[in-house]
Amino acid sequence: MLSACSDQKSANENNFVAAINAYFADKPVCLPAVQYPAEIVVGAFGEGRLRAFDALVGAGLLNREELRRPAANLGEQRDGPEVRTIRYMLADKGRKSLSDRGWCYGVRKVVKIVRFTEPTDAFGARVSEVLYAYSYAGVPDWAKNNAVIAAFPQLQEVSAAEPPQERVVLVLTNQGWQVGP
Repeated sequence: MLSACSDQKSANENNFVAAINAYFADKPVCLPAVQYPAEIVVGAFGEGRLRAFDALVGAGLLNREELRRPAANLGEQRDGPEVRTIRYMLADKGRKSLSDRGWCYGVRKVVKIVRFTEPTDAFGARVSEVLYAYSYAGVPDWAKNNAVIAAFPQLQEVSAAEPPQERVVLVLTNQGWQVGP
């Protein structure tokens, strides 16, 4: 009876938690990043981007510099011969926080298995659909900053009162349960 509890191929909450956490272990959730320095023309449909960049400035990830440069085309010349731009550059904290994946704000960790289907055969494999609740591990301070959360609404789930939930299909393999394709 005890061997069934430790059997990696059993359909149970412990095995499903282990499979989902293993899948997310090397997949941090990230905000996309751009090449820095980045320049945005003020008033050229970039107001939303300015708010997002300014939130990252407030969190200490970027530095901001206002510039004026000659207008490069007729569209820019409508406001005069010069264009006001904002240049954003990485701050020291930003250099340390930015990865090749972007601004990563944590790794999903299963809080609990809400429910799962009885394993069935589908497409030549044994599968189970699992509904799980999750939180984030390793959340940096900047991702908890209210201005950053307002600029990037996907960060709201990092500090949500109720853990978000997601469905995933797990597939039984020779090594145990794994997140399906």
